[in-house]
Amino acid sequence: MKKFTDTINIDFGGVKNYKEIEGWTPMDIHASSPTAKGFTMESGIYYDFSNPTGFPLYDESINNYFTSGTIEHMPYDVALFIFKEMFRTLKPGGLLRVVVPDFDIALKTYF
Repeated sequence: MKKFTDTINIDFGGVKNYKEIEGWTPMDIHASSPTAKGFTMESGIYYDFSNPTGFPLYDESINNYFTSGTIEHMPYDVALFIFKEMFRTLKPGGLLRVVVPDFDIALKTYF
């Protein structure tokens, strides 16, 4: 379990060297270790979302979460579990920003 003494923000599903969001720690949701499945992240948090024990983080230890283009790829029950873990670990007053595609716009563009 990670214990952070500094301010921490998590880019959930983020990747190494994600320059657009400086000051955020990437949380790789596919790798259970830095080299699992070909991932070579040198820093960050590694979490296999099939792990039923939850995030390796303390309750109310994270300032903010950001995730983009990740949640829509998960089955409903997995996404629900992920959100529960985010809220468990989010500090009071912390923010969770979720970015997903707007399928209505995509369908209108397609048709």
